[in-house]
Amino acid sequence: MTIRIMIADDHPLILAGIRSELALEEDFTLIMEAKNGDEAYTFTCQHQPDILLLDINMPGKKAIQVLQEIKANLPTKVIMLSAYRDRGTVLSMLKGGADGYLLKDDAIEELAAAIRTVHQGGTWVSPVLLPLLEGESLENSLPEQLLTQRELEVIQNVVDGLTNKEISQKLNVVERTVEYHLSNIFRKTGVFNKIELILWVQEHGLPLT
Repeated sequence: MTIRIMIADDHPLILAGIRSELALEEDFTLIMEAKNGDEAYTFTCQHQPDILLLDINMPGKKAIQVLQEIKANLPTKVIMLSAYRDRGTVLSMLKGGADGYLLKDDAIEELAAAIRTVHQGGTWVSPVLLPLLEGESLENSLPEQLLTQRELEVIQNVVDGLTNKEISQKLNVVERTVEYHLSNIFRKTGVFNKIELILWVQEHGLPLT
């Protein structure tokens, strides 16, 4: 299976290094490059890559905004590329929906493993950063912080008894996107099906309409 990848970074040397690394992997295809935050979101919407490698510090729309808008509307998985090693930045990106956080210093060596891990549904954080996350769990956050606006909309429709097909029609997205959102919702809330999700909503008093 070919993994379709897009890069969003405004540093020529970083771009060149990532291009070279991707070219070594037979199952990787680089489909598009963006050089600012606005292009990153627009091109992702247009081409819907499997993986977006997103620089955390680019001109235009802020990376966290690009990340949240993509996660709210698209099935694309996002790996952040960053020079920032502080705990606050790492956690804010992961809690904002990032599927991975890769330091630029380690990007070339770890890139292939990070992409494959995230593509298979896992989360990748550069190993040197793991000590910063000890004792930290996304589940420790408030539900409102964990879930994107689109995920809250999906939950509302589940609570209202709609099927995946009906939700996709109401939100004007394909059914696969609804399934993707549900998968993320189940992972974040620790439930395994819609019945457990409804019980979780009742238990946590989620502010739905």
